[in-house]
Amino acid sequence: MIVWPIISRSLWLKRAAWLLAGVSPLSLPVVFLREPEMKPTTREFVVHVVSREESARLRIVQHVNRRGIAVVAHATIHELVDTYDPDVPGCAIATCEPTETGALDVLEEFVVQDVWLPVIVVADDGDAQIVVNAMKSGAIDFITRPLQPERLVAAIDRAREVDATWRLQRSRRAELKARLGRLSPREVEVMRLVVSGMGNRQIAAMLSRSEKTIEVHRANAMRKMDASSLASLVSLVRESEQLARERRVPMA
Repeated sequence: MIVWPIISRSLWLKRAAWLLAGVSPLSLPVVFLREPEMKPTTREFVVHVVSREESARLRIVQHVNRRGIAVVAHATIHELVDTYDPDVPGCAIATCEPTETGALDVLEEFVVQDVWLPVIVVADDGDAQIVVNAMKSGAIDFITRPLQPERLVAAIDRAREVDATWRLQRSRRAELKARLGRLSPREVEVMRLVVSGMGNRQIAAMLSRSEKTIEVHRANAMRKMDASSLASLVSLVRESEQLARERRVPMA
């Protein structure tokens, strides 16, 4: 079997020039390069590989590259966070080596830094406790080594779906937050009392305001929240509260 070395484009051009000049290419050095990461050029889906072990990073990068998927390798979670662009869809593949808890650190740091990337954990077979801890911490999938290409691709495909769902959720949360931001503190207070089931007269008595004033605040709140009815207002407030409590929509 013939194994072709990976040679840089500039070196190929130099070799061609040397050959035209009558210099034997066999007498020239061959530079072997590692398989490069497939860098993203647009807002395409990007796989971020996080592992302190260089050999582990390279192995996963090679598997992902061969599938034509954009991939970037990071030695530490901090490298990923420093370059993270929330507008670019993607996922993270993090390893758990025998002497470290890298993937769990990634999951914890994502929560702290508010990084919205689905995480796929890779570890040795038999690490049952790591599986449990990873899934409890928010990993969407767990892959055991040795890596099986088809299994890895299936996990990345699922990560695409999760990422798309989270993006919709983030967009909705931002939209509702913007609507709430239009309300004055008094309008927010009246709106929450209305949603709790209190009538205008009860709210007026509680806040020591006229019923007419409460009606104005209530109407302003509904208009600014784009609520067409009381039922719609209740639904919007409950949705915004749920999204504020949950970082991500639970995935089945």
